[in-house]
Amino acid sequence: MDEQQNQTTESSEPQPTSSQVQTWAVSILVAAARMGQQKGVFSLEEAALVSRAVSIFAPAAPPAQQESPEEETAATPEETAK
Repeated sequence: MDEQQNQTTESSEPQPTSSQVQTWAVSILVAAARMGQQKGVFSLEEAALVSRAVSIFAPAAPPAQQESPEEETAATPEETAK
């Protein structure tokens, strides 16, 4: 009888929809891509490709988190050529 009560309790919990499962999976993949990028596991080309893919599924981080102060003050190649 205890097994029947457990089954009833488990079946009364709402099941995630297919869309919710897909959203969860994408968020895990985005987090993994960000962790890999922070650890420097991607080549420059791979990092650019991963960044483009992540930007499709995840909103951009606030500007304070995207760039460090050193990057903001560094000259771009165009500025250096002037």
